[in-house]
Amino acid sequence: MRKVFISCLFIFTGFFCFPQSEMPEKMKQALLQLRPGIFDLEDKTVEQIFLNKIFISKEQLDGSISTAKYGNFILDGNEFFLNIDFYNGQIKNATITYVLLFQGNSTLLDRIIVNNYQTGEKAESSEFSDKYQMLLVFFNLIDKNSIE
Repeated sequence: MRKVFISCLFIFTGFFCFPQSEMPEKMKQALLQLRPGIFDLEDKTVEQIFLNKIFISKEQLDGSISTAKYGNFILDGNEFFLNIDFYNGQIKNATITYVLLFQGNSTLLDRIIVNNYQTGEKAESSEFSDKYQMLLVFFNLIDKNSIE
């Protein structure tokens, strides 16, 4: 009986500890901002910029395939962590995390977190120029036919 109770506890706890796998609809439809109060991207929503994109794959000189994929999506209060994972073959080399802050009618790209798993380096920035550069990186990773 104790084993059954412990098993149920692990299943129940594990179920609620998994990150949320979908962005809330209100955040999807909110206009994206890079700077508070300024619509640098005109009338583009979070969904139009970030979601449902097809990532480009490239063959490396050694024959391995390099690509990016959506990683975990984590919702924590009004913050949403959108992870983009970089792979060389089956090995995850790096992750860029776009931290989005929901503000009602708009969503601010609050900060960027970059993890390089090969070197162990991690960096975080909320500077406009860094956010803009990482947004350009994202645009260069996706198939141009999947941009609205």
